[in-house]
Amino acid sequence: MTVLRYAIVFVVALLSWFTIIAPKPGAYWEQYRRYGSPFATNRLPEPFPRLFEHTMFTGDPGVRSIAESLFTFRIIGLLEDPILLDHDRDHFPLHRTSLWSQLYGRLNSIRFEHLPSWRPHSALVTNLPRLTFLVALFPMALLLLGAWRATTRVIADVGRVRPHEWLIAVSAAGYVAFLIALALRYRDYSFFKPIHAFAGLLAFLLPFGAHATAFTRRSIAVRACGAWETSCWAR
Repeated sequence: MTVLRYAIVFVVALLSWFTIIAPKPGAYWEQYRRYGSPFATNRLPEPFPRLFEHTMFTGDPGVRSIAESLFTFRIIGLLEDPILLDHDRDHFPLHRTSLWSQLYGRLNSIRFEHLPSWRPHSALVTNLPRLTFLVALFPMALLLLGAWRATTRVIADVGRVRPHEWLIAVSAAGYVAFLIALALRYRDYSFFKPIHAFAGLLAFLLPFGAHATAFTRRSIAVRACGAWETSCWAR
């Protein structure tokens, strides 16, 4: 079966699932019948943000501009404020307006988000997330490099991409697009949650695992060569 046929079969199967099977058990049809939208929430959509100019909306920032939210990663801000308290509209840590910073913080610290009444009084509660955020940079780099290698491989030689790799690529891209669309549609920082993409977790773990394996093999080879060279000089 050619790549084109695989792609057609996959698209047909995917559309069939999401149009025939998924709406009923996922309550999408009931939502559509009652509210006119299968993706209705308890919040109304906000005006679409501008590219660079900050614009206000009824929720809490959030997406003030597309560039600020999608093209920033505020690791320094996360280290300065590793606990996200429910601040008011005018005073909040700057990483609250960065989608990727919020996803990173929520994904790597179960105590990242707190109510003001839960403000920690122990330095350990704030220092432990700081350490976690620093250590987690390494696996995040493996994930991004794995995704980059997979993307360049698809672009360079699309004919050799296997069917299951298409499934992984489409799933990962789809969930990333969903996170972005949700953030831009509602703009409130409370929508910046990695749980919205957990159904596609396997699609993110596979490129991470592939690059982590490659990195480990190279590291073992480098150590083995170094040990061999040392033993040779010792003789």
